[in-house]
Amino acid sequence: MKIFFQKINWKSLIISSDPSKTAEHFESHIKLAMLNYIPSRTLKPKRQLGNLWFDHNCDQTRKKLLSAWKNFKQKLSAISADIYKREKGGYYFALKRARRNFQLKINEDILNSTSSSDWWSHIRKLQPRSSPSILTMRTANNTVTDETNQIASTLNEFFASHSKTKPSADPTPLPSVESIGNPIFNRQAVLSVLRKLSPQKATGPDGIPNILLKNCSLSLAFPLAVLFRQSYSTGIFPTHWKSASVVPIHKSKARDDPSNYRPISLLPSISKVIETIVNQSIIGLLTVFSRSTQG
Repeated sequence: MKIFFQKINWKSLIISSDPSKTAEHFESHIKLAMLNYIPSRTLKPKRQLGNLWFDHNCDQTRKKLLSAWKNFKQKLSAISADIYKREKGGYYFALKRARRNFQLKINEDILNSTSSSDWWSHIRKLQPRSSPSILTMRTANNTVTDETNQIASTLNEFFASHSKTKPSADPTPLPSVESIGNPIFNRQAVLSVLRKLSPQKATGPDGIPNILLKNCSLSLAFPLAVLFRQSYSTGIFPTHWKSASVVPIHKSKARDDPSNYRPISLLPSISKVIETIVNQSIIGLLTVFSRSTQG
């Protein structure tokens, strides 16, 4: 895939002064590489027992318990009954030991966590898992629906109604581009951001994962820098970069009440790279301004 990217004449993708078209051409080549070079296969879903601590030993003792139970039901003898009791005790002991070892391991991981995301990841493992699917939803007409489209529309209307801001009577003028400085969109700056991308972040509506941008950063840093320079110089942010996949996250209480959900927006990965560079430029400018005023 890296060799594929290196052979592309990225400058030829800038066929117009519209960064939106340039971004679409750029991303089409990335998706073509994903289609040709990333192997895929269909996985059969495994039966979930609902507990992260249920390890291989628990599964093996469970199978022995089921086998002993079937043997006891067929023979109904004292020997088969003793075997069943022994396997039952061994199964419960395996569950207890696996749960204790899992909790000790999580406690150790929490103490050794170096970031807040790692800390919360370990905390979530200690909480019981629940189904993320939304089965029913109460609409604005106080009726309950189980249709997917109506559930999505109800949540969308609720989130949109709480995302509108009232115009200010005396709005503060936004700073001009010149007043916030000129971000550096060169290969090294883009490469630095790409290498710091987290592969564990969810993919946005563009379908391009962070792990691809990170692993192919040496090949993609230059064309991305060209794309970002065109976007910044024209003052046009690609249209499809303004889209986001909104995921409803249940907070608490009734699951059919839209007010008990909060939205999380999954943005396109490439759009977050240019935003990071602009953000770094603004923070650097404010830092210099703060030091000059203090001095």
